[in-house]
Amino acid sequence: MTLNINNRNLISLYFFLITSLLFLSCKGNNRKEQVNNEENIYKDSKVKLEEQNKQNDEWQLYRCYYFSNDEYDNPTITEEEVLNIFRKIKIFTSKDSLWLNNDISSYEIKTKNEASKYFRKDYEYEQAIKSFKYGFDIDIKNKPLSYIWLDPEKYMESPFSDYFNEGGSAIISNDFLFLKNYEGYMICYKKVDKNKIWDKKYCELPFYTGRAHSLCQTDSRKRYKDLCTNEYPLFYFDNDKELQENLKAKIPYKNLLYYYNLKTNIKDISTIVVITEHEEESYGDLFLVNLKGNEVVSVMENEEIDFFHAYNFEVKSDLTINVYDDNGMRPKEKISFVFKINDNGSFKRIQ
Repeated sequence: MTLNINNRNLISLYFFLITSLLFLSCKGNNRKEQVNNEENIYKDSKVKLEEQNKQNDEWQLYRCYYFSNDEYDNPTITEEEVLNIFRKIKIFTSKDSLWLNNDISSYEIKTKNEASKYFRKDYEYEQAIKSFKYGFDIDIKNKPLSYIWLDPEKYMESPFSDYFNEGGSAIISNDFLFLKNYEGYMICYKKVDKNKIWDKKYCELPFYTGRAHSLCQTDSRKRYKDLCTNEYPLFYFDNDKELQENLKAKIPYKNLLYYYNLKTNIKDISTIVVITEHEEESYGDLFLVNLKGNEVVSVMENEEIDFFHAYNFEVKSDLTINVYDDNGMRPKEKISFVFKINDNGSFKRIQ
């Protein structure tokens, strides 16, 4: 069977095909131009935001802290997994605006005269008191509590609803910003001090061994690399054999691992926190040592205990030292001893 198509129909078909191709080509070019324009607008807005954020306050992820009620209360997700999630979240604030990555909301700072009024339930308040104290050394009990309050039209939208508490709030204290708890972890960001110049040779006072050791011991330093590099620089004895031999004479039967150098500003005296490993046991011992050059002036000791294995201590700015009876679950609850560093480098027990 033969299909006959007259010339007029054939010309019309050709015309239709050519017109369609031209239309699709123009539409494709227009779409391509539209995509390019959208990409340029996005790039321009991103550049503008980056430039603007240079003038704004930056908040960096500081710590994820899981408060355990007892030895059987274990997290369902690891700290490393939580950190990997929140490292992707960038926060900037101006006087009245907050950027969460590329999303923006206006905000206000509000204050409750007493922290208990911020929490809906008494047990939530009691839990918060312990969490802030043990995780961040912040006392909120019977104290005023400030918080960020987002624009009511924004806080119910993602991403703000994902990271801020119900009502669009986030507690703010001591340059710390606390987002909504995630899988039982407190999520803490810290305002970046753009004028701060860290002295990578010293740890500033107050220095609390419990916090330094839990965040920045050798096998966990990578989780908090910036924090540990800036706030808790450590030094290994392999690089100072003379100091190592002098300490071995004063601290026998211990494997010297590393030490923190404290900024005490005592003339001709340096103070270090020595972390050791017991040769016969799995635990490590802590020693506070005063030096003059590489010579050992004194080691903080007490006749009631031969080392501070079951204790953490805090060297304060006034050079007093609180030694805590600490089982790791409830740090800094009970002060067992108090010492003082004298100008000659000796330790004196004052309590």
